[in-house]
Amino acid sequence: MDRIRNRLTKSRFIQDQLRAYEARDRNIAEANNSRVTTWSIVNISVMVITGTIQVVLLRSLFDDKSRLHGIWKKGAASTFS
Repeated sequence: MDRIRNRLTKSRFIQDQLRAYEARDRNIAEANNSRVTTWSIVNISVMVITGTIQVVLLRSLFDDKSRLHGIWKKGAASTFS
């Protein structure tokens, strides 16, 4: 009977250790997931802002009334003269 009790006690101890390891690993995984999500949002935001700026600048190069078109035209004229 003592042998069975000892083995059950040992089994409970091992299960408690495994439960603690699993909880620690889950917390680490959740923290990593949170960090990855945050940086993904930052990266996507930067890419969207950069793309928007590029579209605005490119459109202004083809608009005769924009200031950027005038600057571009003056710069190109002085470069090729």
